Formats: sequence, structure tokens, C-alpha cells
Amino acid sequence: MIFILHGKDTAASSHRLTQVASSDPNFQRTKFNKENNFEDLTLSVFSQDLINTQKLIICENFLHDQKVKTQVLTKIPKDRVIIFWEHTQLAKNSLEKFKAYAKIKARR
Repeated sequence: MIFILHGKDTAASSHRLTQVASSDPNFQRTKFNKENNFEDLTLSVFSQDLINTQKLIICENFLHDQKVKTQVLTKIPKDRVIIFWEHTQLAKNSLEKFKAYAKIKARR
């Protein structure tokens, strides 16, 4: 499952991020920020753990900073939850390519 949380109201999007992140305490959580890149994300998404736990991956401003290749997102395993948390309002035309496989929530 892929979530995109974006908008100027960072307090509301942070609250929604917390709700999604705490939905299952068994998730293995990983958070990426400006120091990380696309390779870090793909390694985390596609690596298999020995105990096969579900993963929750939070990517801060990866879409705004254009660190994501959309063709890879279509191949994400179903047991992964990826949250793209954007601190700005993303343009509608840039979100169009994600609508088929992501839940998009704008916080104005």
C-alpha cells in the first residue's frame, strides 16, 4: 500500500502519518529523509528479512525532491506500506501518475 500525504498543513499531515504508522505495532519501521536516496528506498523495499516481518517505510519529501522512479513503485510487494510525506502541496499533474496505486491525501 502506498500513501501520499502532502500539503501546507504539516500538523494535520503529521497527525495522519502517526495514525497510519501506529495502525499495526508489528511493522518494522524505517524512515528516510533528505540524507537518503532512491537506492536506500529500493534496498529497504525489496530486501527480504529472515523473520519476514511487514515493513512500514516513511519517505520525507521524496516526491518533491524527485527521488522516486514511478515504474519501481508498481512493483512494490503487497506486504510493504510506503508513506510519502511531503511538506508542500504537490501539483495535481505530478500526482496523476500515482493515482492508480496510491492513496493521496492533501492537507491544506
